[in-house]
Amino acid sequence: LPAIEKLESIQSFSKPIEKLFCVVQAAREIWKCVQNFNKKEEGQEEMTLGGDDLLPIFCYIVAHSSANYLHSESAFIVDFIEDSELMGENGYALATLQISLKVLVPDDTNINESENENESENENE
Repeated sequence: LPAIEKLESIQSFSKPIEKLFCVVQAAREIWKCVQNFNKKEEGQEEMTLGGDDLLPIFCYIVAHSSANYLHSESAFIVDFIEDSELMGENGYALATLQISLKVLVPDDTNINESENENESENENE
């Protein structure tokens, strides 16, 4: 899939803006794919792709991508890119990547913290 290829190309770039462009291109490829799938027929409205529609598709793309270290790549982009570059489509695409990563690889620190709290409470009883 072109969207997977675009996302996987993130590893071949070193500048944060180039890496961000890969994420944006992946999101655009998803949109194009959905538009091609739902080709507008006469009398039929063009399908819009909202955030609720994009997230599961983006999760699929991330899950099937062979790109390594996407968490680190997204953190690198956020840490080293100009804030003005994260407006509009760029910021939306990056946020979608970050949320997709959270969905696919949940942060277990909250789980560990609550387990530790429960253990402390049990010891105090």
